[in-house]
Amino acid sequence: MDYGDIVYGSASKTLLSRWDVIQSTALRLISGAFRSSPILLLHCEVNCLPLSYWRQLRLMVWYTKICNSSLDHPLFQCLSHDYAAIHSKNWTAGRQVPTVIRASYALSSLHFPCGSFSPLPDISPLPPWFPMSEYLSSDFPVAAKQEGHLVVSSFNKLCDEEYNGYVHIYTDGSLPESQSSCTAAMSIPTLEFHAAWKISSVNIVTAELIGLMKALRFVLEFFYNSKVVIFTDSKVSLDLIRCYAVGFQSLVDPICCSLKSLKEKNIVVKLQWVPSHSGVPRNELVDSIAKGAHSFVNIVNPVHIPVSEHITAYRRAVWEKWRLDREVELQFSQLGPYRRSNLLTALTTSLASRKLKSAILRLCVGHLRLKAHLHRLSLEDSPFCSCGEIEDVRHIILHCPRYFTSRVFLRHSLFWIGVPFQLDRILGADSETPHVLKKIYHHLAVFLKSSGLLKTL
Repeated sequence: MDYGDIVYGSASKTLLSRWDVIQSTALRLISGAFRSSPILLLHCEVNCLPLSYWRQLRLMVWYTKICNSSLDHPLFQCLSHDYAAIHSKNWTAGRQVPTVIRASYALSSLHFPCGSFSPLPDISPLPPWFPMSEYLSSDFPVAAKQEGHLVVSSFNKLCDEEYNGYVHIYTDGSLPESQSSCTAAMSIPTLEFHAAWKISSVNIVTAELIGLMKALRFVLEFFYNSKVVIFTDSKVSLDLIRCYAVGFQSLVDPICCSLKSLKEKNIVVKLQWVPSHSGVPRNELVDSIAKGAHSFVNIVNPVHIPVSEHITAYRRAVWEKWRLDREVELQFSQLGPYRRSNLLTALTTSLASRKLKSAILRLCVGHLRLKAHLHRLSLEDSPFCSCGEIEDVRHIILHCPRYFTSRVFLRHSLFWIGVPFQLDRILGADSETPHVLKKIYHHLAVFLKSSGLLKTL
């Protein structure tokens, strides 16, 4: 269903709804739900995006990749040259909206900028014969997992033997638990110079690369006929620079250009990896500087943002939009009061029987072979159980005397894992941890088997 959705996404809602039927059928087959189960609740339980949101996400990703492609890309030439002319027209509802306009609308609806064309180079600015090994080193005398005093002594020995007479610069990046933004920092102890930047990014590798880029530009501007070593604890960043990784050209390219300019100016520079959080004093200092920059008010918007970060931001925004939209829809629905977004994942890891997984999902959704639900569908004359109460999910699990013995064992088992005997907690609707959910569903499965409900649900 993904193939060609960038093009056929402009079709009418009537035609696109045929794809929704296919997805709904697949979700019911996967989850074991009945045909009467509301598709909204199935999307919530299986944690699967509706196709309309998925097409919007793919359209934004496609558009961003084209905007950041090379100058030789035919679609880049078309979009960049005809962008203003296309947007100047009044695209009413009765006219066929071009794909570019649909992508712009999708980005604008989620408050993302559109129309920013930043072509990325396909080839490294460094020639093939550039001695990259003389500028990058990921080797360290001891393993990173060694004790702290061994790492510190090896670092001091490395500085005395290989980097004696060099100016030492330390760089680092930091990403908080909230993941709202990250920071980059650099420190030059001999000059007592420290700098940090708060970046509108949520990728620690981006922060590390920006720290290296800032340090190289500082050396290029203020150092002459000097020898400089830049220490970083990000081995991934050095590997990305070494191989000119696809997707990170926007950050790796200026670093390579700086290395090329430094070589032309006869400035000796070496990027050296050191183990992180191993007790190296200066590295710990720049790490604390980077963490302290989280309190900065002003956020630097770097020009160079990898396409992968744009895609991550789009994915989060689309999922959040769907979460808000479904919450609004569920407010007007009385179905599925015990739903969980990660229910199917927990069931997959804890239960081996597909019949058990389907039964518990039906209990959460509320569409199952109980008289209360069958009576609503005119398949049963009465909604009452043989004991005189309405036969619904709450009744069979908590109150029905026919399952008293099995219920006693269930209550006792839940007591020992600290879970109260409440329906929402038994069905996992109260944000239990995956470890506790696994135990709850195991005991619930024992209850369904021993009571014989597994065959009737």
